Amino acid sequence: MRRLGTQVELLRTNTEYAPTFASIIPRASQAVFIATGCTPRPQSWEGEQTLMQVEVDCPDT
Repeated sequence: MRRLGTQVELLRTNTEYAPTFASIIPRASQAVFIATGCTPRPQSWEGEQTLMQVEVDCPDT
């Protein structure tokens, strides 16, 4: 996971076979919050199952 301002990029590394993009978003959202303290904007998810980007709202910005 990398963060630059209000943009976060996530790289999925687990071995789950062929998950859908929609099934990953809840877990990815939780990971973003735990790692950054920022809340992902629900309609801003882009990318695919392996590499995703999301805009976030952070208390420090």
